[in-house]
Order: sequence, then structure tokens, then C-alpha cells
Amino acid sequence: MVKLVHHEMPVNKTLHHRKIEILAVLTLLIGSLSFLIYSYCSHDANNPLCRCLLCTLNHTPEDGEYLYNRYLVVIRITWAALIFGTLFVILYHIERKKKK
Repeated sequence: MVKLVHHEMPVNKTLHHRKIEILAVLTLLIGSLSFLIYSYCSHDANNPLCRCLLCTLNHTPEDGEYLYNRYLVVIRITWAALIFGTLFVILYHIERKKKK
């Protein structure tokens, strides 16, 4: 029989690490909010070729157009954030190991 025990890892974060985490969260929050505000303000209701985020997500697909094309911008942003976030974490851990 296996007994499952919850082990708590000691968290040893310095003030510098907390500042980096707070700055990263604030950067993502401000960046995403500014992108949404810019997209909302750049909407042109009179232009049928408007490519703002509102028009991209709300247009009806034409014949032969894939349904996921309207979400392609959001998918690209999500994947870019995931890739760059992973690279940032890897480089951060490599630099942290070098200091030890």
C-alpha cells in the first residue's frame, strides 16, 4: 500500500524575486489592456474592411473560410506569450544557476 503525503517545499523568495514577479504581472496586464483599448479605439464602423479585434472576432465566415481564422490573432498572441514566457523562465533559471 502506498501512503500519499503532502510535502511542502520551503519557499525562499527574496525581495528581488518578488519585484520581478510583480513587474512581469504588471507588464502583462498593462500590455493586454493597452492592446484591447487600442483595438477598440481603432474600430471604424464605416469601413467594411476594418481589421480591428472586434471586427475580426465578430464577422461571419464566408464560403470556404475556416471558422478559426477569426480567432487566429488571439491564438498567435497566446502562443507568442507562451513561447516567450517559457524562454524567459529558462534563461532566468540558467542565470540563477550561474550565480550559485
